[in-house]
Amino acid sequence: MTSDGTSLRLFDRNQPWGRRYRRLAHAGRRLERGVFGDRWGLFVFLLALVVSGLIWRVGIFITDSYTVGNAFVALTEGHLDVRRIVYGESLATPGMHVVNGQLYGRNFGQLVLSLPAYWLLSGLSMLVDPRILLAALWSLSVLGLGSVLGSLVQRERMFTVAGSLLATGSFLANVAIATDFDTVYLPFAALQLTGIIAGGLVGVVLYRLCRRLQTARVGVAAGILGVLGTPVLLWAPIPKRHIFTTLFPLAAVTTLALSRGGGPSPKRSDARKRWTHALAYGFVGATAWIHAAEGLLLFLVLLFTDLLTGETAWRPGRTTAAILLVLGLSLVPLAATNAAISGDPFEPPRELPNYHGQELVNADPSADAGGSSGPGDVPDGDRPAGSTGDGPPVSPDSLFPDVVGLVVGAGAAVSATLQSVFDSLERLGSELSEGIMTAVTEPVRVYQTFLRSGYLAGVAGEDGTAAISLTVLESMPLLGGLLALPVAATQRFLNRTSSLTSWLRRPVGTADIGLGAYAIALTLLYLPRLPLHAQLTVRYLLPVFPIGLYFCLRSPSIRRPIEAHAPSLWWGYTAGLFIGGQVLVIAVVALTSTFGEAVQLHALTALGLAGALAVTAVSSAVFENSSVDRSLAVMLGLTAAATTAFVVLVSIGYTDAIGTYPNGGDHALPVVRLLADAVTLA
Repeated sequence: MTSDGTSLRLFDRNQPWGRRYRRLAHAGRRLERGVFGDRWGLFVFLLALVVSGLIWRVGIFITDSYTVGNAFVALTEGHLDVRRIVYGESLATPGMHVVNGQLYGRNFGQLVLSLPAYWLLSGLSMLVDPRILLAALWSLSVLGLGSVLGSLVQRERMFTVAGSLLATGSFLANVAIATDFDTVYLPFAALQLTGIIAGGLVGVVLYRLCRRLQTARVGVAAGILGVLGTPVLLWAPIPKRHIFTTLFPLAAVTTLALSRGGGPSPKRSDARKRWTHALAYGFVGATAWIHAAEGLLLFLVLLFTDLLTGETAWRPGRTTAAILLVLGLSLVPLAATNAAISGDPFEPPRELPNYHGQELVNADPSADAGGSSGPGDVPDGDRPAGSTGDGPPVSPDSLFPDVVGLVVGAGAAVSATLQSVFDSLERLGSELSEGIMTAVTEPVRVYQTFLRSGYLAGVAGEDGTAAISLTVLESMPLLGGLLALPVAATQRFLNRTSSLTSWLRRPVGTADIGLGAYAIALTLLYLPRLPLHAQLTVRYLLPVFPIGLYFCLRSPSIRRPIEAHAPSLWWGYTAGLFIGGQVLVIAVVALTSTFGEAVQLHALTALGLAGALAVTAVSSAVFENSSVDRSLAVMLGLTAAATTAFVVLVSIGYTDAIGTYPNGGDHALPVVRLLADAVTLA
């Protein structure tokens, strides 16, 4: 109360601070709706951040990361070329390219997206030690998770208090045992933090897609299982392209599906759908900026899906103009980066010569010569007439542009552009054709990539003679539920519940065709080089995992247990992780002696669970019995827990086996480091 008896409010609507607070709160709500959809989407994202923080190790585990890390340091210093060694002992690392005596990395889209995280960490590190800063950020995620969950289950006070206690206790424990953080790894930590955020957004996209196409409960299950039941979080903290080339195609097809809708709409709604439709093509440029071939593949899949599931008769219109505008703008960063590095906007860094440690020689001897202030300067004696300096009189005709020359130059530029596009399409078509031939003539590659690999001499030879590369099904036993999808499709065809045309015109048809086509095309693109060493969970096919989960949830026999027996699903997951995980640890200690044997034990466990899930899912599809549905819900939880257990043990229990390269880092959270030292298994 003030002296005159009036109430004093901090955020009075008539005060400037009150108006600013309302605007900030409104902006926060719009961000929540635009990115996360609602608070359940925010919950999935925060859950992914909390789990990722527990398994986050700041260090280098794959030699390719040397290139990405050194290239990112160069970018933070304001230049594209790599001029000094920050990580590793040499710049002759995989992915390093040489152009005119200068070295360049790759994945520039990923590097640019990581700059805000670097600015945030470097700015806050001036005030707080980086190790304490990472612990504080993780504790804030725990607090946010508790608060959001409490509001969702209408127990806000209880969950907020519990989250506050857990966040405060963990922060104090981390501070008490914190060790020095080598600041040279601060840029690398920024790269990893951006990947963790991208991994959380994968779960958000799955949630929003399945919530729109199915129900809220199925959407929540899709989001949670997308981050806990797939290997997505295993690769999120590793600065490779795979987490981003998983997120962007998934977001592109989801955005295209969400833009579909029937019935008349107000003009504002039509405009919103038009720009949502166009936004799907914006992810093409983002993907191509990281990996050009996968960006082109995404564009072809989107175009095919759009034409097949859109209007029956295509005609130019506002939507087409919006698509061309968004697509063109999304490709500008890629073209600018390519032009700055190679001089050709259509030649990405991956197409440039690799650097193998050879002596660097500048291809332009005059580049270091004095007397020239820029690339356009020439000696006075070589200047064209009518420019500057001495020369013959200037003809009045020379003051007018050479129209013929402009037309010829424009035509040549267009011709070169079209030729580059055709060449890229031809190369991509050749690689896809090779993938088809590999699948037909060498089906064993498909078997060893998707079902069972075991010990493969050619692969293990480059992994220290260890069988540590799991197949797709061994990495994610939840995919065993896909066996129920053909049964459901057959039942639907026999019952003729809906026509093919109506399915194509609905958002679900767009999602089915777009995600299915992309998964198949990506598999064909990489199949000729699979199985490969240093894969662990077939990282080249990482987008296949969330797409496979989506198709699992397309089966009514999978969705029905989630709707009717959700508690059984989550109790099954909890029991599988905390009880089954301990049994698995005991089995690893008792039955294995090497890292390869431990991984193969995980593989056999996953295959057994996948088989049990497949049998239960098919039984549920055939009999539609409540008891079978409850058993299926439990099996879904158990199989998801198997993947979580593997990801956690790889990050915590097998740290000595995977290890780090010289001067590698440590766990981001000191408490987890102590736990890892106590439970080292291999």
